[in-house]
Amino acid sequence: MTEPLPKWLALAYAKLLRKSGSGNFTFSDASKWLAIKDARKVGVVLSKLNKAGWLKKKTTAKDKRKKIYNTIAPQLVYAEL
Repeated sequence: MTEPLPKWLALAYAKLLRKSGSGNFTFSDASKWLAIKDARKVGVVLSKLNKAGWLKKKTTAKDKRKKIYNTIAPQLVYAEL
């Protein structure tokens, strides 16, 4: 179930979508693209986007602690709202 986003989180989603082009990205990519140096804040953004249904998260095969993120296409998200 997809949930509407507050403005600050929608802006973060738009930046991630623009930079990743619906492709995969890592935590460090997100930190760089969002220009957030504090890892806790990046974690909050990614977690909230994932819980709201605007982002997918999966673990890597090599290291289960590392995550690969993927933005969900806006058309699919809006269809579920």
